[in-house]
Amino acid sequence: MDAGVAMSGKVAKAANRAAPSLQDQALELIAGSSSGLLQSDLWKIMGIESNTCSRIVRKLVSSGLIYRERPANGNRSTYLLQIAEKSRAWQGQLSQNIDRYLTEIYVLYLIRGIDN
Repeated sequence: MDAGVAMSGKVAKAANRAAPSLQDQALELIAGSSSGLLQSDLWKIMGIESNTCSRIVRKLVSSGLIYRERPANGNRSTYLLQIAEKSRAWQGQLSQNIDRYLTEIYVLYLIRGIDN
């Protein structure tokens, strides 16, 4: 196998690991909102279908990373999503993982550039 092709595969794999999942993206958005985020706004911001967002939210709730409640305005068609304390530790770990993966991608890029 060509070394350039093999290195490209390694870079692609590292890039895929570094790309945050939809769950990670949703959690990041919810955590970034000090007063919580409406579920109906979350799927619009993320550019995904509402049913996809519902599955993501169910997973985050069942994992204990967020909690959801009906908004104070009485709107029964959406939920207010808020970060759980367990997520604070997760955010720190995510940041460390992203840094590690980006460093790995950069090093692989440098190695690939030197070989060519």
